[in-house]
Amino acid sequence: MFVTHYSVLKNRLKGYAIRATEALRLRWYCRPQTYLYGVTIEIDNPTARAVPCTVLIPIPQHTPYQQPLQDPSASCAISLSWEPALLFRYAVWHTEIPARQKSECILTCPVRVLPQHASVRAARFDDYQRLEQALIERNTRSSEICDSRDERIVALSDELWQSAPRMDAYIRAVCDYCATHLSYGDPIRGLYTSRDALLRAKVDCGGFSTLALALLHARGIPARLVAGFFACARNEPMHVWIEILLPDGTTVPVDLSSDHLFRAGRDRTKSGRLGFVGSDHITVSRGCDLSFRIGDGTYHAPFFQYPLCISESAAYQPEPSYHVTIAEYAAP
Repeated sequence: MFVTHYSVLKNRLKGYAIRATEALRLRWYCRPQTYLYGVTIEIDNPTARAVPCTVLIPIPQHTPYQQPLQDPSASCAISLSWEPALLFRYAVWHTEIPARQKSECILTCPVRVLPQHASVRAARFDDYQRLEQALIERNTRSSEICDSRDERIVALSDELWQSAPRMDAYIRAVCDYCATHLSYGDPIRGLYTSRDALLRAKVDCGGFSTLALALLHARGIPARLVAGFFACARNEPMHVWIEILLPDGTTVPVDLSSDHLFRAGRDRTKSGRLGFVGSDHITVSRGCDLSFRIGDGTYHAPFFQYPLCISESAAYQPEPSYHVTIAEYAAP
């Protein structure tokens, strides 16, 4: 019993010490950082005919806390596209893969990232009327990924609201619930839904994020998914977190899986919690249930974190392989 209590106390003290160094900006991710974002894409065509395809490539975004130092450069011919409804840019690679051959594209982009701080302040729901209503509707919409109409989500939302019947208190209650009641594990390439987060024993960062989004949307609080990468990850850098929009226009970053792992003492090398995301987070897109206009058609994706390959070939649908690298970069 004594050993157990000692271990718990030791874990908490280590956590307090790290939070103190963050407050003093002694941790590297509490200071601006510059990286070279790179992605290598390879598409194989095993068929006897050439396959034309369009590849959508995520790139670092322009945000108040992140600035690409230049447009992406690539080993292949690319163009940059901007979707007004999505509010982010991406690269487009039009290619034709020869029969029984492979095509490759290597894209790089230097980007400067700042730590993001924002606090949750008291506000009224009526104050959201000051903001653009299309923005509110887009970021409170229920979907299969973040199902705010699910009866279990509604019941949990009601329970949390009863214990915290103010907007700011409810936001904190949702974040605390997700960080303490979910368990991290079984990472996937795709995105766990809010339903998965409630039913599965373990979920990755996607499950933490979609459950929080569904609970926030259930009360009419606009919030969105952020897809990107960890700059410090040794193996798999893919990561997602969320942003909450307050009535005064403030965007509050929230990384609940990192907060969960920090509290449990499982991983304290990465930043992230309610109100703070460090410069170790690189953003490539925002939002989920996305629609891309390609030619005369529309392509739907649950989120946008890895290259998407679109082909009109009925015989073969290519699936690109890719590898993302994040390296330190010294600006010239």
